Amino acid sequence: MLGCWTQHENARLGVIVARKNIARATQRNRIKRHIREAFRIRKTSLAVADLVVLVRKELQFLENRECQSHFHD
Repeated sequence: MLGCWTQHENARLGVIVARKNIARATQRNRIKRHIREAFRIRKTSLAVADLVVLVRKELQFLENRECQSHFHD
């Protein structure tokens, strides 16, 4: 995850899930949904920064519960 301070009032999120890393669109969408939900829950407690999440290949093999545990405390 990369971050950069911003002049905006709240933290912002960018998610990159490359087709070469995650071949199926359903898997890419599932992963992005989990990342956005984890960000939404923590948005107010995060520093004011622009965050970029770059997803790697290994994440597609996790079940939903395992995937969520990586993003949620």
